[in-house]
Amino acid sequence: VFGVEYLCLEATKQRAEAEQRRSESSFRQLIEQAPEAIFIQTQGHAVFLNPAACALLGVASPEPMLGRPVSSFIHPDSRDEVMRRIALMNGRREPASLAEEVFVRADGTPVTVEVLATPFPHKNENGSLVFARDITERKLQAHRYESLVEDMPSVICRFAPDGDLNFVNKAICAFLRLDRAAVVGRNIYDFLLEEDCAVVKNAITGLTPEKPIAEYTLTLQRADGEMRQVRWVSRAIFAPDGQIQEYQSIGFDMTEILSDKRTRSA
Repeated sequence: VFGVEYLCLEATKQRAEAEQRRSESSFRQLIEQAPEAIFIQTQGHAVFLNPAACALLGVASPEPMLGRPVSSFIHPDSRDEVMRRIALMNGRREPASLAEEVFVRADGTPVTVEVLATPFPHKNENGSLVFARDITERKLQAHRYESLVEDMPSVICRFAPDGDLNFVNKAICAFLRLDRAAVVGRNIYDFLLEEDCAVVKNAITGLTPEKPIAEYTLTLQRADGEMRQVRWVSRAIFAPDGQIQEYQSIGFDMTEILSDKRTRSA
């Protein structure tokens, strides 16, 4: 009886080991074929890179990177934060939230990436499974956009759904006669007459992906007390889930034009 039980246990153990090997093989095949860069670190050293990670770092194969400290391919500007995140994952087994970091390719070229990581044991050692996405081109396009709107003569701003300003161009600072630091972070409603606050809220609250644009004219008070009338065109920017992420507004000073119209009408 003991021999039969032993054989049954041994067969069960072998089946479990075979299933584990199949599972590990399937997982490895999955991350090998993934289009995103994936690597595994233990004790702060790289122990696995998929082909996409090799391409991201500019190496033909994983071998030159295996065993190297992760810090060796992290830009100095990102290094301290990356090592802090690694210590939390290896020590406390806490996942790391999405973050923007700068890697350094084998030829010394910096590459901006979005990184997401989760604790992951590898060969009985605590480590992490790291996903990285190259956003260099996206950052470059954003920089081009910022440069374009920065130099436009029209007043341009972006603000969150609650009204907090997160971007203003040079023209709006000159128009308000305020430094950028005195504008960014403040609420758009701080600059409006009380009756105009309701105008803006009514105009932008009902915007949809099918109808994302609203137009309205407001009276703005400059830092020196002068009142100016500005025609605004505001566009709602939507997140993938359909929620409004922010608004972008471009304004045109209509004070002289409206004044002339009133003069001619008198």
